[in-house]
Amino acid sequence: MVVLRYRTLDARDEVVPEQWWTTVWLGVARAETGAAAPDHAFPDAAWDRPLGTWPVVVDADMARRYAAVSGDWSRHHFDDEAARCSGANGAFLHGLCTLTLCAQAVVALAAGGRSDRLARIAVRYARPVLLGERLDVRLYDAGPDGLAFEAESRGSKVITQGRAELR
Repeated sequence: MVVLRYRTLDARDEVVPEQWWTTVWLGVARAETGAAAPDHAFPDAAWDRPLGTWPVVVDADMARRYAAVSGDWSRHHFDDEAARCSGANGAFLHGLCTLTLCAQAVVALAAGGRSDRLARIAVRYARPVLLGERLDVRLYDAGPDGLAFEAESRGSKVITQGRAELR
């Protein structure tokens, strides 16, 4: 497993986003170096404190709109055959766009619509969201640790171990 940490600072040297990106390489030898990514496991007690569900339809054009701003025009987001070569059942939404939809749910359901209150967000991707499908983000109160969430599409989890902290 390779964990990369990216930090972007604003003009005052304050962290704007901090991203931990984990990639698993099977069959590769490695030496341990650096710090592990922070834990963001879903706390068991949160299941008993639901805050709401935020539904969104991932329309067929959402991948193109996201690609226009991100520059990610990978074919598997637009072409079913290319997506099948990637192991998916059809064209699918960008992972970071899915994360953005989860962030919108957190802001809408817990931050009073104020995106400036979102301080941290972490997820584990379980599977891609196919274009044209509905995404349901379910948010839970995780007590002093902030918020927990998960997202599903067509009855399957697409995001697990979602965690968010608000300012």
